Amino acid sequence: MEMILEHPVSSTRKVTDAVSQNRRKNPRSTFLERIFILDQADREFSHLPQPLILGEAMGFVFERLSLPVLPEDELVGRVLEKVPDSDEEQRFQDIMSKWGRSLPGWFDNRCHLCLDWDSLVKHGLSGLEARAARNLEQKKRSQAGQLEIQFLDGMVRVYQAFRAYARRWACAAEEAGNSEAAQWCRNIADNPPATFPEALQLTWIVGLAMMTLCSGSSALTFARFDQFLLPFYKRDVAAGTLTMARAGELIDDFFLKIFALLGRGEHQMGRADDGKSTGWARNATYDAATYVVVGGRRMDGSPAVNELTELALQTAAHELKNPTVILRYTPDLPDPIWFKAVELMRSNASLFVYNDDVMIPALQSWGVEEEDAVGYSLHGCNDPHISGRQGSLVEQWINLPSLFLEVFHDRTEEPATADELLGLLRSRVSQYLREDLAPRLEEIAESQPTGFLRPDDAFLEGPVDRAQTWLTGGVKYHYCLIQLGGVATVVDSLAAIGTAAFDRKELGLADLREAAEADFNGFERLRARLGNLPKFGNDERIPDGLAAKLIDGLCDEIARINDDGSGRLYRMMPCISTDMNHIRMGEKTGATPDGRLSGTPVSENQSPSAGQDQNGLTALLNSLSRIPFHRITGGTLNLRVHPSLISGESGMVKFAAALRTYFKNGGLQVQVSCVGKEILLAAKENPDAHRNLTVRITGYSAYFTDMTDAAQDEVISRTEFAG
Repeated sequence: MEMILEHPVSSTRKVTDAVSQNRRKNPRSTFLERIFILDQADREFSHLPQPLILGEAMGFVFERLSLPVLPEDELVGRVLEKVPDSDEEQRFQDIMSKWGRSLPGWFDNRCHLCLDWDSLVKHGLSGLEARAARNLEQKKRSQAGQLEIQFLDGMVRVYQAFRAYARRWACAAEEAGNSEAAQWCRNIADNPPATFPEALQLTWIVGLAMMTLCSGSSALTFARFDQFLLPFYKRDVAAGTLTMARAGELIDDFFLKIFALLGRGEHQMGRADDGKSTGWARNATYDAATYVVVGGRRMDGSPAVNELTELALQTAAHELKNPTVILRYTPDLPDPIWFKAVELMRSNASLFVYNDDVMIPALQSWGVEEEDAVGYSLHGCNDPHISGRQGSLVEQWINLPSLFLEVFHDRTEEPATADELLGLLRSRVSQYLREDLAPRLEEIAESQPTGFLRPDDAFLEGPVDRAQTWLTGGVKYHYCLIQLGGVATVVDSLAAIGTAAFDRKELGLADLREAAEADFNGFERLRARLGNLPKFGNDERIPDGLAAKLIDGLCDEIARINDDGSGRLYRMMPCISTDMNHIRMGEKTGATPDGRLSGTPVSENQSPSAGQDQNGLTALLNSLSRIPFHRITGGTLNLRVHPSLISGESGMVKFAAALRTYFKNGGLQVQVSCVGKEILLAAKENPDAHRNLTVRITGYSAYFTDMTDAAQDEVISRTEFAG
């Protein structure tokens, strides 16, 4: 498959203009009218049962929202943002105080979600409404409970609201002179989409509403983008009504509309209180990680890449901060597609890669059926999702170094080997999962109001047929992600103890405990000795072996708890992820026997401890490939690569081969910030000259200059692989 398309000048100009507008956007800019109209709906319909409030309110809001259409729009679908004046700001703040967030209590939509896009484009809004209406009539005839009837009644009204919304967009497009989009919107209001533009327009109208109106942190995923739209594309191309270039223009517009929704600032590492950060209350998509998932394999094992995969990668070449393109990797991924992906990573685009040969077996090992595992997607930040058959993100973070310190400082059991100490940690983590976490999982469904309807229920497989929200059993899969944090910090600590105290017998546990309790004050020489001991990420037998044992042991404990016969609705599923919580975890964690000081960050995500991987990129990838990722369902490997390492054709070929080898050896994921330390330091010193510089965080990108000094320093401290 040859990469034959180049972006037209007009498309490149649209991107430049969109980035410039976003970087100039006032942080106080807000989709204000959604708040005011929802407040009106709250007062208008609050006397109704919750599902009917939701259904009526969505129609009420959709009927009153402004529908801006710009001359450059291919698809239609935008929101009207403004900076509130003093009176509007006061009203805004009063409503926020009343609700405690940006949505009323009856509008409880969750974030981090992938909808059932296949069903949406197959049946259309009208078909989904008809199915809900049939189920509603069946419930009435069978004299089902009132809550089930109200649930489906509200669902029908939600679909009707979306159809009316599409009709309004048709009128707005017509008035703006965009007759093509007007016709697409008229058609999808009353019928399933018949063409590629109609399917894409329908996807966008639903996605727009779900991102801007229905949630407080959308993180919506369009997966598998190149699969659910492919039949429409093929049919139109065969009929001579669509070219690949025209489809590329529409996809460009789709991506740019996602990008245009962003607010200003960086949500995890910005300055929320300095007036420079928009925040979720003002903009529900403020800094959301929107994903477009492409590639991967089919049930028959063949690769799923096609022309739409290529077009999505072409659009990713615009190097927008958002959306992020996730490429699902297979060993037989065609070279042109793979080299395009590596080229994008080299250009610092928002793209990362997951390995199907690891992800699919990992999901199956935790009870996901093969067909559903093959159809997997991910949502922000790097969290696995069973597309359309699972609700929103439910997760718990585990600070492994903190639990490790509990057993390390506990003198009731004195381990004689690193493996014995590892066993004590495994028992402590198991105790935490059983006694602290498992009871919380039981409360998830039990604490929810019976009969509650959420907007996302309308676009998932299951809630309509079961007349039940996804949160309490309305979908096929219910998982709580167990985010294992600080793995390398624990491994390095175990390796230090095992080497210095047990193998060489140079130190005793008492010495290490005393030094750690003193935060190494007065023990500087000891800390220096610890720094020279084997560390994870250098292709060394001891720490790599401990990493494998640690992860295998923790997975065994999670599996044992899942199968304890308790009947919990939510099962546990492990990831190796900290997001940016490794900074907060470190603040709460004392000094560790690897030489890390109290209060400093623990290791992030899958990465080695900061600065400890000293033997080069190949050694790092070899160490990581020894982790049993076939049992791990998500997580991030952040690579910061100096452009010199992968410059020129030979550099790109070597880098592409190294990553292919990593995935062949069992690697799970990779995302790359291709930027040198000197550029990061220059951007910190002179932000105005580097305003558009992006770096990978954890499954999404951030504008480096929007980050705090401490956060910038953390990115700068990551190991840089250079040529």
